[in-house]
Amino acid sequence: MAFELPKLNYAFDALEPNIDAKTMEIHYGKHHNGYTNNLNNIISGTENEGKSIEEILKSLDLNNSGLRNNGGGYYNHNLFWEIMGPNSGGNPAGEIGESIYKSLNGETSLYNKSLSNSKSDKIEKIRSSLLSNYNEINKTILDVFVLNSFLSHLPSLSLINLIENKINKIQSDNNTKLISKFNSELNSLVKSNDAPLIYEKLGSRFSNFFIDEFQDTSELQWENLIPLISNSIQSESHDGTKGSLLIVGDPKQSIYRWRGSKINQFVNLILGDTNPFYINPEIEKIDTNYRSLNNIVDFNSEFFSYLTNSLDLKIYNSSLLNFKQKSTKKEDGYVEIELYDSDTFYEKIKNQILDLLNRGYLPSEIIILVRKNKYAKELIHNINSSDFDLVSSDILQIKNYRLVFQSCLSPSG
Repeated sequence: MAFELPKLNYAFDALEPNIDAKTMEIHYGKHHNGYTNNLNNIISGTENEGKSIEEILKSLDLNNSGLRNNGGGYYNHNLFWEIMGPNSGGNPAGEIGESIYKSLNGETSLYNKSLSNSKSDKIEKIRSSLLSNYNEINKTILDVFVLNSFLSHLPSLSLINLIENKINKIQSDNNTKLISKFNSELNSLVKSNDAPLIYEKLGSRFSNFFIDEFQDTSELQWENLIPLISNSIQSESHDGTKGSLLIVGDPKQSIYRWRGSKINQFVNLILGDTNPFYINPEIEKIDTNYRSLNNIVDFNSEFFSYLTNSLDLKIYNSSLLNFKQKSTKKEDGYVEIELYDSDTFYEKIKNQILDLLNRGYLPSEIIILVRKNKYAKELIHNINSSDFDLVSSDILQIKNYRLVFQSCLSPSG
């Protein structure tokens, strides 16, 4: 089998500004390609035909200059493309890096004992300079790597900066604030003032507070609410009544940690480990589930009980958190857990949907939850069945019917 020019894993200009694209193109398209063609012509019809380049070089006749030059050139260029690349390189590491440093630092010898004194003396005189240059090179390599990483993101960062400046100008011109900035800016006001004006105004209007889904409340949101609620429940209105706070939630349903919610915040409040108010709370457990079917409620209770015992989850050790609910529904419901590998995932999802339809469930009762929108698109693309249709919110968007509208409005021809 003839040798082939290896495929590059990066573009000719990928190593710029260190090596320009023209140099790379010449080395690849002319030099390496020339070595490859010459090597194939030299070994054609000889005992070396069919051997690997490593086998040829191991048994190389050094007097055969044509094979030596072209075989070596082919091998060296293969190595050249492999050891170089964008975002590659760096300081010598591992045993090599340690050995170099020790030799230059005088911990090990830089030369053989058989070296003449005159030559060894010359090496010793420049040892400190070699070490200094070596450290400087390492530092420069790191600086170049950091700068290249920064420069590769510079267009995106510049665009983000322009957008941010434009948004800030719009806010300034219209005297408005983005709601996404509300909590952070309010928090800075709360921390810098004992009684911000906004709380004084709101406190005179609202005295009773209700927070639902508290397990998904972020620390920032809770810190902002504490002064307002504290002022309400610790003071009396003109008729002698005090404010109140009702918090509803379930730590087991905490699903928004990615946006700042913290389950321990709720748990510590329930267990009394933290309390920002001087009043001790009254805690009521809701042991009846009016929404879910029996099997779903039982599975939820048993699952968290198993996690508590198996994983030593201290967060659910308390009876206030780890208790069983009962369902008011007459139907049993259906629960099944199965792990799928990537090779059979779509086929098994399809079969599971068909099984549910055969059990009597309606298509409108079957929902597939995914972490990202792109996964929904992949499901629809990979699962084809004449027995049911998969619909996602993305498919229902008007923009995705553009081609249909165009074909309807276009004149027939």
